[in-house]
Amino acid sequence: ANTIIDNGQFSVVSRAAAEVALFAQGATSATTPVAVIRGGATPAAGGDLLQLQTSASAVVAKIDATGNFTAVDGNFSGNFAQTGAGSFSTATGAISLNGATSVTGTNTLSVATGATTLGGSLTVAGATTRTADSVIHRC
Repeated sequence: ANTIIDNGQFSVVSRAAAEVALFAQGATSATTPVAVIRGGATPAAGGDLLQLQTSASAVVAKIDATGNFTAVDGNFSGNFAQTGAGSFSTATGAISLNGATSVTGTNTLSVATGATTLGGSLTVAGATTRTADSVIHRC
């Protein structure tokens, strides 16, 4: 194994526009990660573990020292899972749920002062509570 120990910076610049600057591939049947990026023992405040930047040095995605992922625009395919007690939120943007959506267990779907529109059929199962200020229009 080749080992390089230095207190400097490691830089790779591709030779041509059609060539990647850095490529790493693990061995067949590898049981370890292809790459490990480890922060220092005492990273300074604001010291990110990884940043992806444009050629103008604008950060478009990053992973901070505590593992939080931030990206300018994120498009994900496949499954997206959130675990833990944290919240999923947007600033002023909208959320579109295009597949079947469930509120499970004893959890509550709350709508603040905004309008609520339900299309199609509505089925209410289980115990229901109607408050004094709720209005139900039947068409």
